[in-house]
Amino acid sequence: MIVCDGALQDLVGSLAAEFGISRTMVVDAGSRLIRWASQRLALPAFPEADALAILQYTGGTTGRSKGVNLTHRAMSINVAQREALLPCGDDENILIVTPIYHSYAISMGLLLAPYCRGTLSILPRYRPEDTLRTIEAHRVTLFAGSPTLFVGLMSHDAFATTNFASLRLCFSGSSALRMETMRRWEAATRCTICEGYGQSEAGPILTFNPRDGIRKQGSVGVPLPLTEVQIVDSEAGTRRLAPNEPGEIRARGPQIMSGYRNRPEETAGRSGTAGSTPATSARSTRTAICSSSTARRTWRSSAVSMSIHGRSRRRCARIPPSRKPR
Repeated sequence: MIVCDGALQDLVGSLAAEFGISRTMVVDAGSRLIRWASQRLALPAFPEADALAILQYTGGTTGRSKGVNLTHRAMSINVAQREALLPCGDDENILIVTPIYHSYAISMGLLLAPYCRGTLSILPRYRPEDTLRTIEAHRVTLFAGSPTLFVGLMSHDAFATTNFASLRLCFSGSSALRMETMRRWEAATRCTICEGYGQSEAGPILTFNPRDGIRKQGSVGVPLPLTEVQIVDSEAGTRRLAPNEPGEIRARGPQIMSGYRNRPEETAGRSGTAGSTPATSARSTRTAICSSSTARRTWRSSAVSMSIHGRSRRRCARIPPSRKPR
């Protein structure tokens, strides 16, 4: 099935016919996807766990954008992993204003809403006044933001008069969140921000500050369950670094991609200790929380804390399979 905006109905209809897609659902501005709720629909058979679920393209920050193969198994596990640190209720109203083709919006919006049986509001484009109005009018409980969004909203004239009482939790991703921005937002809205880190190749979430538990400002939290994160040297990517030494992220977990689309050489490079892809630099501490600097991925959920202080080359090679987590 293809769900599309009414303005794209003719284009999507021709594409659906060309590729043999039998169902399309047209959604106009202000409409709700509940027309099927009272219908008895024949559901297709469940897909194989290791079948391709999403072909997610990277941002191309260090070169040509690459297609990332994510299986149904990897994606469903990543949803459950995130839920372990950020448990949601069954009455959530979720707002995303980032492009829904981005891995952050897919994970924290499109996949989160059906998982928690919540309501998802999608704005056609980001405007601060529309975002603030939607938070109040739709009584948004979960808001997937970013540092740029938080700063932009706080700078708008309507921010001071917006009612944020419905907000229960805000997420922050895409780039490092300044502590001053976090403190200003939380003081004004009385709503906590949990910051996390991920990549398209990682399902996409690797770490998050927990909703209930120790939350370390200026960090991107702890590795998700079944996720092991290591900080290694930036040169060869093979030497594990001591706490507070800046390096690059290496990770292992069941949510990691099965490979790059039609790029076997780059996929093979990611499977060992060598090979680099767009990455972030980080450092670990002894407190199982990730801060914004340089980090890597592993399978363990209580070992590292990272900080991501800006974009540099990210070496995201997988940990060799022979090194099993303890």
